[in-house]
Amino acid sequence: MNIRLRRSVLGLTALVVAASGLAGAGPGSASATSTVPPYEPDPGSIGALTFYDASGSVVTGGSINDAPFAAYVQAGTPGRTGDTKATLFGYLPKSGVPTGAFSGEQLTASTTYPNPSAPAALKASPLPLVSLTSADETLATLISDFPNTATDAYQGLYQLRLKTSGVGQAAGVAYDSADIQVTGSTWTLVYSAAPASTYTPLTPCRIFDTRTGSGNCFGAATTSPGAIGAGGKLSVQVAGVGGVPANATAVVLNLTAVGATASTFVTAWPDGTTQPTVSSLNVAGPAATPNLAVVPIGKGGVVDFFNKAGTVDLIADVSGYYSSDATGSLYTATGPCRVFDTRSAGLCTGAPTLTPGKIPAGGTLAVKVTGAGGVPTTATAVVLNLTAVGATKPTFITAWPSGATQPTVSNLNVNNASPIPNLAIVPVGAGGVVNFFNNAGAVHLIGDVAGYFSPSTGARYTTTGPCRVFDSRIGSGICSGAAAFAAGPIAGSGVLKVKVAGVGGVSSTATAVVLNLTAVGATNPTFVTAWADGTAQPTVSNLNVNNAAAIPNLAIVPVGADGSIDLFNNSGSVNLIGDVAGYFAP
Repeated sequence: MNIRLRRSVLGLTALVVAASGLAGAGPGSASATSTVPPYEPDPGSIGALTFYDASGSVVTGGSINDAPFAAYVQAGTPGRTGDTKATLFGYLPKSGVPTGAFSGEQLTASTTYPNPSAPAALKASPLPLVSLTSADETLATLISDFPNTATDAYQGLYQLRLKTSGVGQAAGVAYDSADIQVTGSTWTLVYSAAPASTYTPLTPCRIFDTRTGSGNCFGAATTSPGAIGAGGKLSVQVAGVGGVPANATAVVLNLTAVGATASTFVTAWPDGTTQPTVSSLNVAGPAATPNLAVVPIGKGGVVDFFNKAGTVDLIADVSGYYSSDATGSLYTATGPCRVFDTRSAGLCTGAPTLTPGKIPAGGTLAVKVTGAGGVPTTATAVVLNLTAVGATKPTFITAWPSGATQPTVSNLNVNNASPIPNLAIVPVGAGGVVNFFNNAGAVHLIGDVAGYFSPSTGARYTTTGPCRVFDSRIGSGICSGAAAFAAGPIAGSGVLKVKVAGVGGVSSTATAVVLNLTAVGATNPTFVTAWADGTAQPTVSNLNVNNAAAIPNLAIVPVGADGSIDLFNNSGSVNLIGDVAGYFAP
């Protein structure tokens, strides 16, 4: 690696940058666009960079001639013990050159952090912070010193890296990073690396409910009650609420739409980044419609929600979060297989024996999940695709760990007798048992296990968007690297094979991918099954479809040896859409 020290800065803290030893954790994630630079994920990056103006607002673009181009640049991960200074560098990516060998130069002086003169949210943070001044190098100078003459996918790209140092301690080899795209005299943030994260389950609670203007989680903010209008956006504080810490990278939310006045969709994304062109929840009418979402957390710990058409009330219940904490749990895919089915028996090895029959109104079903389908006794949470069938009344299902107080939230809303699914990540309770409560009428319930979290072994999670990996209506996706295929609905008993590794920032080492699956235009009631290519098709469903309306369900799908997944449609024909939210990798 060739590093040029910044010529215009005097009295810098000594920074020693080695040409080797840049290995580190931290695959990346697209945050401002679905375009992923070809050298990402960068193995040397351990976290994201966020750019702020003088008032503390996030900056995602501007002029290369601005001096400075941002007032502050903050790392997403803590500095080493003893480090007190942060410095920003700029690098020129080149095709065929590993990230550790990129050429670049120092852009700023080494500035002390925390900075008591920074805006309130930044000065209170212990994360490394570079405070820029007009004396620091402009991006125009970086570009002049290292012209980007590429005509391929590297064209216009530069990588910015923040490194920390301390008294008697040179700069470390690991760094937080972000990629910018330069077009003419304008720069735009296109990619920001994110640390691979562990999962921590929480006692489910309601972060917000637009019908009441608040939630029941500790720390939930209060706003004016009212539905979200067409084209409207709701910004909600999630960090610091219901046990979600300030260093959380993503939050697991069960979103429920109620009282929609028109067919619409809801998009959830991290505040301070560009709104993605995907949906998190599709809504066909006023009945309660749920979907689980794993949403990256944005500026100031805030998540944004957009409603496309009509008006709709929105509810969000938190069940856990991802963070860089070493104390969190890791994910292991298992199955998928059927742990229980109140109509008959489960199909997983070790599935518990239950007395067949619907769960009555006000009734609770206790199911031992550890020891079934490969779920160990050390599991802290289990990933279950819940499906309700044959409901005699509109109702809701709540899942929670045995031995804990039943939460006042829902995991699955049921409007009629047709099958309706929703993914749930449920903490495992005393004796390895999970409880399921039915509010009204009587209903059959099915639980298919997709995997589990445990503290000892497994994979970490990395956010990647979201972006669209595939859409059978157009025969492709909009993620970087999305493969083309023959456009058209999947026929009855048909299988669609889709490449996911290397698409939209998903690592080639991914063991499972988090996809929001949406079925559109079904000609018959059907179900869809997703599984790892090259393995036997499981006898479970990921998405139940009752009519032609768009219906979503989140799925955590194992990735096959060639980086692909398979999707099976049982009957009729149906179009399928897959939006990737992230992936798990060792």
